[in-house]
Amino acid sequence: MMIIDIRNRFLTLIILLVVPCAGKSNSLMHRFDSISTQIEQTALYRGAEAKMNLNMLREMADAHADNPSLYIRTLYLEAFLYNVQGITDSTLIPRIKTGIEQHDSPTLSFEKTLLNYTLALSYFNVGNYSDAFATALYALDDFKALGNRKFIVKTFLALGNICASISSDTMAEDYYRQALTFIEPTQTEYYALHSNIYMIWSHTPARRQEAIDSLLNLIPVYRDRNETGLLAVILLNIGACYQSNSEPEKAFLFLKNMLDSIQNVDNRRLLFSLYQNLGNYYVSANNLKNALDYYTLSKNIAAGDRNPAFLSHVTLHLSRLYAELGYEDSAYYYLRQHNSFNSQFYNGAKAIEAYRSYISVFLESSESRLKIAEQDILLQERRFIITLISVFALIILVISLLIVARQRKRYKEAENRDLEMRLQHEHQIQQLQEEKIEAQIREITSYSLLLFNKNQVLQQIADASEHKPKTTADINESYETINRIVKNNLNTDSDWNNFVMHFEKVHPHFFDRLKSCGDTLTETNMRICAYFRIGIAPKEIAQMMNIAPDTVKVTRHRLKKKLGLKEDDSLDDFLRKL
Repeated sequence: MMIIDIRNRFLTLIILLVVPCAGKSNSLMHRFDSISTQIEQTALYRGAEAKMNLNMLREMADAHADNPSLYIRTLYLEAFLYNVQGITDSTLIPRIKTGIEQHDSPTLSFEKTLLNYTLALSYFNVGNYSDAFATALYALDDFKALGNRKFIVKTFLALGNICASISSDTMAEDYYRQALTFIEPTQTEYYALHSNIYMIWSHTPARRQEAIDSLLNLIPVYRDRNETGLLAVILLNIGACYQSNSEPEKAFLFLKNMLDSIQNVDNRRLLFSLYQNLGNYYVSANNLKNALDYYTLSKNIAAGDRNPAFLSHVTLHLSRLYAELGYEDSAYYYLRQHNSFNSQFYNGAKAIEAYRSYISVFLESSESRLKIAEQDILLQERRFIITLISVFALIILVISLLIVARQRKRYKEAENRDLEMRLQHEHQIQQLQEEKIEAQIREITSYSLLLFNKNQVLQQIADASEHKPKTTADINESYETINRIVKNNLNTDSDWNNFVMHFEKVHPHFFDRLKSCGDTLTETNMRICAYFRIGIAPKEIAQMMNIAPDTVKVTRHRLKKKLGLKEDDSLDDFLRKL
């Protein structure tokens, strides 16, 4: 049994277009935006009204040819509306291609990308799935570069719908779920995407009941939101699921509800799907006359809208039905028509399935997934050797390779940036190490200076005591000389000035910075600070200055106050930073 075609496409009708128009407050743009919003909101269930509004936009775009944005947006809305209503216009694709040629700018822009997305929608609507898929991939890459979340969602949705149309359910569900990552759970689109996923589940008998239950739970959601068109779609899909589940009476109940509510919904695509499913029901009920009536109604809609997907479905059902009725000529006629319509879908399905690995490369950024995709490409190429390689498949191959090359270029640029950052970081570390070594050399030099001063004092004492005293007077004179040397070097200004002169060579401007931090510092304070700066222990400082060790501790505490340091601040760290 056929699950209605609307299950694969209807979400495309839901996500509203919000074209950036910041800064355009004039009346023309305001009116254009207002009409655009009305088309987006009414396309699903008030088709005639949406077409009238579309004609108004065409007139506005023609009257303001100097504003190409109006023309591009009108093309998009036209493709959007035709996709919603299932209408095929042979002139739309050439007009879009002309717009792309006229907008052939080397710089990436929203209008340029919107045209590519519009072209993908139009290819999809006429059943050219391979070109639709390739163009949608290209548009997705550009929308990502632009950071346009709304159209990233719409493009993921289009890719999912294309895959669902060729029964590639795994790929379709993957695209739908990627679209969900860009949508808030409170949005209507969130539930509509889940509805598409549930319809994919219904294709598997083991999950069909789960799909039906999930769809039933969406009915109160759409009623609360007053979504008339989407509620009709849900009723139609539930009926189709019950029909596939061999529960025709339940199916007819929902289809009948849909038939009653369709009076308030102006959408030929929905009407076509309803007639198809009613025909399926009457076939299962062995009421072939009613089945033929409904199939004929759906055929008239498909022929009037020139929709190849619709015609492919209905001609298959008519062929089977005429065979049941014993009209072999009619059965054969419709079977030939079905095969003709179906061949283009088969080629598109083969092309998309063949390049599934390229899609993985496009969507995944990690190196491991890239290697897996490359292996998948090799397998697919061997598969193509056995089968005929179509022209459409070659086009997708070229486009996919360009996408892979672009991604690889971006990966390489990212690696180069990371390498440059690492080199800068290593340079900074090396510079810090050099500064640390230089500071250590200064400390060693300062300490050596003190040792040198001590050695000078000891040398003077040694020189004074070198001559052996012969008399008591000589002994006293030697004692007085040594005592004088010791006193002169215990705490003299000349010694201190000598120390300061050498200290400043190792630690330039230390005392100037220290004075600027504390106006009340005494010379003793500054001397102790200098000793602390070069790492001399408090006990050694006491011996050098001929003061008690406790005095050094008390002075240390007072120094922190004079320098404005907190109780838990380190005086040593403070002095080292001067």
